[in-house]
Amino acid sequence: MLHSITWSSYLITVLIIAVCYYLIIGIRFYSQESIQFFTERIKAKKLFADSSPTYNHSVDSQHEASPPESTQMELSFADTSDDLFEQVGQLIHKLKDTIKEAATSNPDKVPLIDSLTDILGEYNHLKGTQFQSAISELIQNECEDLGFPTFSEEEVQRLWE
Repeated sequence: MLHSITWSSYLITVLIIAVCYYLIIGIRFYSQESIQFFTERIKAKKLFADSSPTYNHSVDSQHEASPPESTQMELSFADTSDDLFEQVGQLIHKLKDTIKEAATSNPDKVPLIDSLTDILGEYNHLKGTQFQSAISELIQNECEDLGFPTFSEEEVQRLWE
């Protein structure tokens, strides 16, 4: 009876059973973590796929007109939308371009503070989210990397006001 079963058919059967078993275990116990992992990877690829994004002013004006009520609460990674990630990417590029332009043209801090305050004012709905500290740190690091006078943490926090 066992002579009719070949090693290849046995190994394929065991492999299929093992894959099904681990798939069931993954779905049963790790479904939220799996979904979050794959959505984060997809969002990260979309966010950083294009190094020179086009700025969508209609999205910015939408959020200026009616900011969401829950912006002051911490959002979990799973709750953030693709639109929010896109806006953060646009903000990062705007900040980098502004700091780079200010470092090459005018080494004075005051015009840069005004420009950064205007830009962060456009993205005021990001204030109080998990992105605020990362964006503030980006401003400090970009200024330091370009040899521009650096900002203290208090100065960067005042830019958001």
